[in-house]
Amino acid sequence: MYWISFPMLLLGLILTVACVVGLWRLPDVYLRYKAVAVVGGLAAVLIHISTALMVPFEFGARGFLTAFLFLLSGPLVGQAILSAAHGLKAERTHKVDELTEAISRAERPNWEG
Repeated sequence: MYWISFPMLLLGLILTVACVVGLWRLPDVYLRYKAVAVVGGLAAVLIHISTALMVPFEFGARGFLTAFLFLLSGPLVGQAILSAAHGLKAERTHKVDELTEAISRAERPNWEG
C-alpha cells in the first residue's frame, strides 16, 4: 500500500503549499476562501486517506472517517464563513453583488402587475 499512499501524501502536501500561497497572494476574503475550500479540502482528504493506508486497519479506519467528515463539513463551514463575510460587508475586488441585488428586488413590492 505504500506505493499508493506516498504519491497521495506528496500530492496532498503540494496542494497544501498551493493553498498557503493562495492565502498569501489573493486579494480578498472571497477568493481566499475559494483557495482554501477547493485546494485545502482536497489536500486534507488526500493526506488523511494516504496516512490511513500506511497504518494498521484499526487506526486507518479513523483516517477514512475524518476524511469523510471533511467532505461533509466543508461546504457547511464554507457557507458560514462566506455568509459572515458578506454580513460584515468584507471588501471585495469583484464589485458585482448579486445577493444584495436579489434581496433588494425581493423586498420591494411589485405594484405594477
